[in-house]
Amino acid sequence: MNVIVINIGNELLSGKTVNTNLVFLGERLMNYGLEISEVIISPDEKEFILKAMQNIWKEPIMLIITGGLGPTKDDLTKDAVAEFFHKKMIFYEDIYEDIKERFAQRKIEMPEINRVQAMVPEGFIPLHNSLGTAPGLMYEENESILFMLPGVPFEMKHLFETHIVSYIKDKLLYTDYFCQDINTYYISESKIAEELAHIIPEQDVNIAWLPHTGRVDIRVYGKNRTGCEKVIVEINKILKDKIWGINEKSPAELLHKILIQKKLSISTAESCTGGMIASTLVANSGSSAYFLGAIIAYHNDVKNNILDVPSDIIDKYGAVSEECVRAMVNGCQKKIPSDIVCAVSGITGPTGGSLEKPVGTVYVGVSYLDKIIIEKCFFTGNREVIRQKVVDKAIMMVVVSDSTNR
Repeated sequence: MNVIVINIGNELLSGKTVNTNLVFLGERLMNYGLEISEVIISPDEKEFILKAMQNIWKEPIMLIITGGLGPTKDDLTKDAVAEFFHKKMIFYEDIYEDIKERFAQRKIEMPEINRVQAMVPEGFIPLHNSLGTAPGLMYEENESILFMLPGVPFEMKHLFETHIVSYIKDKLLYTDYFCQDINTYYISESKIAEELAHIIPEQDVNIAWLPHTGRVDIRVYGKNRTGCEKVIVEINKILKDKIWGINEKSPAELLHKILIQKKLSISTAESCTGGMIASTLVANSGSSAYFLGAIIAYHNDVKNNILDVPSDIIDKYGAVSEECVRAMVNGCQKKIPSDIVCAVSGITGPTGGSLEKPVGTVYVGVSYLDKIIIEKCFFTGNREVIRQKVVDKAIMMVVVSDSTNR
């Protein structure tokens, strides 16, 4: 069955909102052997929604529409879909009472406009939304299925997990679909393709490259589990020294699991990243179990007075140097004793570079159980990109240090 997604919202087209709903749907559907064949981003205008429906509702499909189910005038998805299927709107008293109860729990008087959220096109099945006031909707016609979900990401994800997953398993003859991501680092996408060029997958086995900043995931997927496993064995043999994880979403999430499992603590001393490493670490719930603190030593006086970096080191080698970062690691270890310390200092631009130390020069230091490793790195991109690459590099160095100490 073809899967088509329509994401509705002017904010998606203006670039003010990142379309995380599409990323989520693509990943989750893939787990059940369903690939999105087409994506349409539509503004909050009825004529655009109707045109999109007319173009795609012709053959058996699963159509997922997100957004436009709220109570305001720009939420036109229900009206447009009802018009397309020539359905009248029916008022559901139980949905209305549920909405009123939600407002009562928050001790807020419900605006009258929320009443529209209890209106459902005739023949559509409401999908209970325990996290918001906009119920999802489901409609089947001939061999096609339509799901309408709220645009708010956490509500959309909740309805997908509680309603769409069960439909896929019960109605679409879901089989054991294989999908595994091999997480690699310190190797480019083109080099990986070159190294694996001789591998010829069996029927119903697919290989895809998923590049990220400074790393690449190799996805092996398909209905042929045995064939997929053969490919994975071959990839592991070729790239074993470049693999840092399996099915991991990011180095930060893997590090989170490592620190929790091993009951290790970590602290950071940051200059050019200004606390971004610390922010990335605490983004994971439960990080209080291992993250002790950070010293943001952006100015040299802070490096000297707080981290005890000797002035002569800065005078002789500069703040962007192996010697300075090593001193930052040691200083952080003394101020915030922890099992692991990350320290970084560099030039992220667009100014501040020189012939000797151009923009993108960064020193990253990691102390893992008292073993210190310092790496000199050269990153490309604008200031934002370089800073993010430094964060990823620092976290990856900790992950690699853990793997080499197992």
